[in-house]
Parts: sequence; structure tokens; C-alpha cells
Amino acid sequence: MNLRGLHGGETYNKNIDLDFSININPLGMPANIIEALKLAIPLCECYPDSQSTQLKTLLADRLHLPKDMLVIGNGAADIIYRLAQALKPKKALLISPTFIEYERALKSIECNIEFYDLKADNNFMLDEDYIIKLRTSSDIDVVFICNPNNPVGKLYPKQYIDFIIELCEQKGIMCIVDESFMDFAVESAKYSVIDRIKTYKNLFILSTLTKMYAIAGVRIGYLMTSNIELIEKINNVSQPWAVSIFAQKAGTAALENINWAKDSALYVKTEREWLSNNLSALGYKVYASDVNYILFQGTDYNDLYEQLLKQKILIRHCNNFRGLNKSFYRIAVRTRNENEKLIKCIANLL
Repeated sequence: MNLRGLHGGETYNKNIDLDFSININPLGMPANIIEALKLAIPLCECYPDSQSTQLKTLLADRLHLPKDMLVIGNGAADIIYRLAQALKPKKALLISPTFIEYERALKSIECNIEFYDLKADNNFMLDEDYIIKLRTSSDIDVVFICNPNNPVGKLYPKQYIDFIIELCEQKGIMCIVDESFMDFAVESAKYSVIDRIKTYKNLFILSTLTKMYAIAGVRIGYLMTSNIELIEKINNVSQPWAVSIFAQKAGTAALENINWAKDSALYVKTEREWLSNNLSALGYKVYASDVNYILFQGTDYNDLYEQLLKQKILIRHCNNFRGLNKSFYRIAVRTRNENEKLIKCIANLL
């Protein structure tokens, strides 16, 4: 399986009017972030703060965590690779399909990977069999749980994730929970396990400001854990200026927008339901989502990706996710105007 070039947003060599392939906030970038990026330009003669002090202080205050339990990185993907280098696991258990960078990072350190295949007839959700698998395995060092999973978008109940974390601690397994899209859920506090950070030393939670604040080109991710010893190891495998001046200033400005995430989640919910209903009406199998992207399935002989590309619309084909094929597609939730254009174009193609 080729692990290169597997993400959305690859518009640079394509003539694109509408991009539904990248899962960022349809409301765009807040105005104060744009202003902060402008003001950061004269500062670029200097090196950025290698500790991201101001950003880390504000983030710690927002999360109600001590600063020393945070690691700031050049996007969540950067931290995933740092985690792999610091943990050096011998064997990992990954679900399939899921975010490809877990696999790439683990393969970069020659970690053995076992895959747990999610089933379409269970809506690609983890179930009791995964718990049995985890309980009976004797050589797993690390697991990655994406909640909500990408490309599916459906949240796991907090009790289920709690059970996995507790089981992993009992077995000496490092548990990495990726909550990068959690903020797009209307009731995210009911699902996030951030409040478990201080309880479990084996728990690492990933998140990002990139998606919610529409700053994919700036790159800001962060890790939360009470395992201070592992944080030191992560810092030891990191280059000193991983977070640019632009990223630090944009991140600081983002955190000043107190109600942005809540308002955005409500907007996304309305548009997600509208999109899902219209895709279903066109005959597609739509998988339930709680966040800002939707997985749906057509027929493998109808290449919707290529047909829409000819109409200057980019969606995410999913045949390079393990466990999926070319009949699966993922789209971001955009504005009503953009969503209507997409549905109209698909209807015309059909």
C-alpha cells in the first residue's frame, strides 16, 4: 500500500473552485487571526520562542491543565511522529480504516503493526470484539484511537473509551486518543476524555487548532499527558523551533475566540444534516457523523471523484484508506451555498 499523497487539500496542481476534501471549519478563519498573522510578519527576523510560552500558557488555562502537561507541535501529525520516536513501541494495534499518519509514523521506526478491521455492517465502529482483542493480546505496546474516527466521523461513548484506557493501563499499553475533530461535536464535553489526563499516566490525547480555526496552512497541534517523563523524551526528539512565529501568534489569537467552537459546531450540525439527507435522497449510503465530515458510499463503477474533478470540485476519495475501496468518498461540511452547489452537481451527474 502506497502511503504517500493520501490526504485531501491537494489543490496546487488542480483547477479547483470548490474544495470538499479538507475538513476545516466552513466559517473560515476568524478575523483576529488574520490580523495576528499580519502583525507577525515583522517578527519573522527573529527565531520563534522554542517553548511556545504564551500559546502554551493560554492553552493550559483553557484546558485547566498545568503547562508542563502540554506539548505544542507543527500540527497533530508532527506530534504523532514525535510520539513514535519517543515511545519506540515494538508492536502496535491500529484500527482500520483510520487516519493514515499513525501507520506511517510507526513504520518510520520499524514498529510491527496489527490491524483490527472495522466492519461496514457495524457502520465502521469499534465494538466488544475490539475489547476482547485488546484483553487477550500479550505483546501490544501502543494503541491509537481516533475519536471521532477519520474518515467515519461518529463519536464513541465516553464510557467505552474509559474502558479502553483502563484496560490499557492494566496491561502496560500506551493509549493515544486523537480528539482532533472533537470540537466540532455539539456536546463534545460528553465525549472527550481530557478530564482523565491527571488520572492515567498511560494516556496521551492529541488535538489541534488547525481544523476549528481554519488554519491548515499554519499548523498547530498539541498533546496532553500527565506522563512528564515521556514529555521529556518527546522534547528530546524534537527540533527546537517546530512551531513558527506565525503559528504561535495565530494560536494565541484563536484562543481569544471564546464562543467560536460552540457556534461553529451548531452551524456544522445543521449543514451536516442537510448534506446527509440530500446524499441519501440521491441514493448514496451515508454513514452517521457527529462532526464536520461525512463518509458515504456509491457504486465502485461510478467514479464520483473523477467526475466532480472535471466540474472543478474536489472531494476525498477513500480507496487509499485500509478497509475501504473506490466506492467510498468523504466530504467536508461546507457553507449552505457550497453544499447546494455540490448536491446540484452530483444530481446532474446522476
